[in-house]
Amino acid sequence: MKLKVVHSLRGRLRIHARALHYLETMEEELIERVESHTAIHKVSFSTVSGNLLVHYDANEIRQDDVLEIIETNLGIFSLLAHQKEREARSQLTVQERRIQNESVRSFLNRVGFTAAALVVLGLKGYGKTQQGNLLKRFTNPAALLSLGLSTSIFKSGVDSLKDARRPNADTLTMTAILTAIVTGRSMSALMTILLSDIAELMTAYTIEQTRAAISDMVGTGDEDVMKVMEDGSLQLVSIQEIVQGDVISVQTGEKINVDGVVLNGHAFIDQSAITGEYFPAHRKVGDTVFAGTVVKSGQIHVRTEKVGEDTTVSRIVHLVEDAAGKKAQIQTYADRFSAQLIPLNFALAALVYLTTRNVTRALNMMIIDYSCGVRLSTATALSASIHNAARNGVL
Repeated sequence: MKLKVVHSLRGRLRIHARALHYLETMEEELIERVESHTAIHKVSFSTVSGNLLVHYDANEIRQDDVLEIIETNLGIFSLLAHQKEREARSQLTVQERRIQNESVRSFLNRVGFTAAALVVLGLKGYGKTQQGNLLKRFTNPAALLSLGLSTSIFKSGVDSLKDARRPNADTLTMTAILTAIVTGRSMSALMTILLSDIAELMTAYTIEQTRAAISDMVGTGDEDVMKVMEDGSLQLVSIQEIVQGDVISVQTGEKINVDGVVLNGHAFIDQSAITGEYFPAHRKVGDTVFAGTVVKSGQIHVRTEKVGEDTTVSRIVHLVEDAAGKKAQIQTYADRFSAQLIPLNFALAALVYLTTRNVTRALNMMIIDYSCGVRLSTATALSASIHNAARNGVL
């Protein structure tokens, strides 16, 4: 919990903490907890400014002790404040599908299938505007295929309206698809799905390449290791068989697969993926070594202390995976900005239709989707930057 002293006088202290913005419902309990200390006379805070004002007896307690008391009590409510902050942020953005959870192969299959369907249906004459009543427009092959391929888009679009009460990019795409089918332009609906899938394919590809680069960088090496047996001989065994206390042998050019302590020998080890050190570090008997580091020269025997998911490198990988669900500040800003653009697309589509009475031109306003350019470009740029950094040895 980060506290900032805004102003201080003897016996009076004003502190700022971001958590205070989200603890309005816990105001009485927080004040009661802090005032329970006899040296603290009066406490008040504002959720608007995020400031806490404390009056205390300077003869009985030091300012540092007051800060420690406040930090301890705020820490109790930190999880609640974090949840409130996330809820507040979610109201400013829109719900979107998590593209990073889908594989590049699945998007490739969708793009290939949709493109092939467009060619086949186009050759069969479905490229023309479909005539007939509304039922026929929804039951022709192109319309049925469009509805089937856009199931996830429809679900995301409806969920955003139902849960967040705000339209998202999928709501826009869903509207464009339905409008195209209703007006007999079912091939336009298929083309909209194809364009959407291509855009998501590029984003998913960038994310997958980033993950691969990070995995290569911090990977723990081969699945087999040389285990030192009780008689001193070496035996090739699976890393899955290694447990705490086992001794393994690592030679020049090999990656260390466990966290442990050097029992025998010495080596120069590249630990840049873990510690950031540029030059190889000299490790001798009694020194600690980490999984995922590379022996540049020398040979060592390592007594295993941690293996598998418990190693430092595995914890780093988990942090990277967790980070995929979080957003940089610029991404949050881009999401908020793009959320404001989505209603603009609907307004422009309505304006174009009222001006031209041309459904096709109105559809174009929804397919362009200005919000996606803002949102996806920021996320893709960050993923590409992380990929490029990891490929050059920077984690």
